[in-house]
Amino acid sequence: MEHDGKYFFTNRVGQIYKFGEFLGNLDYLRLEDEIKDEEGRVLVQAKRPLKDTILQSLINRGLDEKLTLRFENTEYFESHLISMVISKSDKLLGLNSYSFPAHLLKSTEVDMDRVIRSALKNKFFLGFMILTMFNESAVLDHLFEVTLTSIGLYATQKKDNLTYSELIHLFQAGMLHDYTTMNSVKWEEEEIFGGESNHDALSASEIDRKEIAKEVSKIIDGHNRIELRYLNADKRDNWYSDPVELSRIILKLVEYFNFQKRLLANEESSTEKVMYDISLQAQKGYFPNPVIKGFVGFFNKYTEFFTYGSDIGKVENKCPHGKFALAYPKPKSTQVVCKNPEIPCKHRLASQPIKVVAIENEKHKSRLGDHLEPGWYEKCAFSNDLPIPPNDI
Repeated sequence: MEHDGKYFFTNRVGQIYKFGEFLGNLDYLRLEDEIKDEEGRVLVQAKRPLKDTILQSLINRGLDEKLTLRFENTEYFESHLISMVISKSDKLLGLNSYSFPAHLLKSTEVDMDRVIRSALKNKFFLGFMILTMFNESAVLDHLFEVTLTSIGLYATQKKDNLTYSELIHLFQAGMLHDYTTMNSVKWEEEEIFGGESNHDALSASEIDRKEIAKEVSKIIDGHNRIELRYLNADKRDNWYSDPVELSRIILKLVEYFNFQKRLLANEESSTEKVMYDISLQAQKGYFPNPVIKGFVGFFNKYTEFFTYGSDIGKVENKCPHGKFALAYPKPKSTQVVCKNPEIPCKHRLASQPIKVVAIENEKHKSRLGDHLEPGWYEKCAFSNDLPIPPNDI
């Protein structure tokens, strides 16, 4: 089954059976064009419900894979497709693994039915969503989780002047953010932040060619690139310049959060480490603290890990020469070392070198540069300012 931006179509009669089963009934499907035999006689009338006997007759005539069968966009058909997407969203929000986005959406009272119905009025987006569901894409749940969490955080951030057009654009961008890689066997590899993947720009470029709001591709572009630009975000009431920027950084943060969850899923105290990590990166300026508060409000039993990560970030930020002070090892840091011995610095303790014998945070090596290669490093006097780590991290 395919979609050309307006119509669902196939050249295989057998696919119609599968699509009808997916829909729950063949009656939803009506052909846009009539089918004639070589002598011009009508075999199947247009705009009439398809029946099993009709499809079987086409197969018996040897017409399978010889026809292009387009389906009429009836109100009955499209209404059912929209209901299927809403039902999928509702089911996911009922799962324990989706408790965070469910909490956010409930606390902000976002009408997700309204958001989804409006987003699916775009025929390209409707086709994308239905085919992703029909093909049982392995990435579908990830797309939904990232999208629904992003909607919740966005609504929390802009609750006083929220517009549904912004939520619709963010919903479409969230579901389309992995457009060029979602069918790749290397999908998860492409998700690595700070690596060589440029799939965010490629996805944005592809989406920009579709008949969909330009804001969608702008939100997608750069969402997989971590920027050191939000250090003072919590000190300004309006720290973002426009809704697209806010949508992009929220999508970026949620994508990072979900990647960290997968990365640390099999480790002890994984949730604690994720909370520590995003608060550390926010304090360092990679994410805006106002949005991190949405996490703190839900994961309140992990408050000490948010605080610990933030405090580690504050110590590292004391470096007067940039980002050369690095707490080591992570997450239980006992020292602060200098990554650049070439710059004269009064805080460096040259008489107390520290030897790193193995790459620290090997899993994180391509992420935000907060790892140490093996070698000797000079200790920093800011080591005395390090907070005491929680026992469970």
